[in-house]
Amino acid sequence: MQLHISEKTGRGVPKITQCYGKKAYEFRENSIVVKIPFNWINVMGDKLGDKMGDKNKKSPLTRTQMRMLIEIRNNPNITKPKLAVQIGVGKTTIDNGISALKKYGFIERIGSNKSGYWKVLKVENLNEEAF
Repeated sequence: MQLHISEKTGRGVPKITQCYGKKAYEFRENSIVVKIPFNWINVMGDKLGDKMGDKNKKSPLTRTQMRMLIEIRNNPNITKPKLAVQIGVGKTTIDNGISALKKYGFIERIGSNKSGYWKVLKVENLNEEAF
């Protein structure tokens, strides 16, 4: 739990047993020790390209941010919670995406949070079929 790789819902033990077997547990008099090998660190290098992005692309937006821009363009009155559901991402992703879209000058908020709307200032070459 201190490594933040186990949940508080009680699913951690079955998950660990499934991945590493019963040999991962060592039962002592006053404690239970769980040994999890960290060989997954070496595997992370395979996913590095996804995080770094494509240096040659012309758009500063990620795929998710482009999907957000499409949804906002199609419905300027969309709320952040509805946008999250529509795209299938979490609140933090939406907040970060909105921030990036504002930063790069793609959108601005007109009016209040409650009764305002999103104004699309510029549109990239958005290909909706790609999403």
